[in-house]
Amino acid sequence: DPAMLEATARVLRDAGYEVGVAATGADCLEAAADFLPDLVLLDVVLPDCDGVELCSRLKAAPGLWHTHVILMSGLLCSSEDQARGLEQGADGYIARPVSNRELVARVKAATRLQQTEKALRVDEAEFRAIFEDAGIGCTLMEPDGRLVRANAAFCEMVGRTEDELLGAGLGAITHPDDAVASWEVLESMLRGERDRGEMEKRYLRPDGQ
Repeated sequence: DPAMLEATARVLRDAGYEVGVAATGADCLEAAADFLPDLVLLDVVLPDCDGVELCSRLKAAPGLWHTHVILMSGLLCSSEDQARGLEQGADGYIARPVSNRELVARVKAATRLQQTEKALRVDEAEFRAIFEDAGIGCTLMEPDGRLVRANAAFCEMVGRTEDELLGAGLGAITHPDDAVASWEVLESMLRGERDRGEMEKRYLRPDGQ
């Protein structure tokens, strides 16, 4: 509905958002590829395609995997319709009619979530780069000693693959004479008595070294 399209765009612009509009599914795909939006508000009933199917195509398009898609409809609003949309990858579903206040609130919530996810992706990428590229052996483990990650330098040091380490844990490759001291350091950290610990310890390689 061209009038509804312009009215919705005006409401969001007045709320401070940068808005691009598209009247058809084909135009939406093209605009999204150029604009790389944080959020797409997508009507389920489009003149040239099914909005739910378009949602799937948007989610699969290069560069758009992070874009949130909220489906909207004044016709297809049943729980089955909404379930179908969410199953196809939609991040939300708005049944029209909807007040301007609720629309802006929904968009604000969706973009807040999207920005949080973006920040987490950046943090994960930075951590991964630091962890994986470190010139020293690094591991992450659960409080019970189970390993959840080991970098390449540590794997090379102990002569095992990461998969082998994740299955065994540090306890299985720690020299028996160093095991008690290692656990004492860890347990004192878990009790809150210290926020870091330092010690020299030996690991056993598969060849016995």
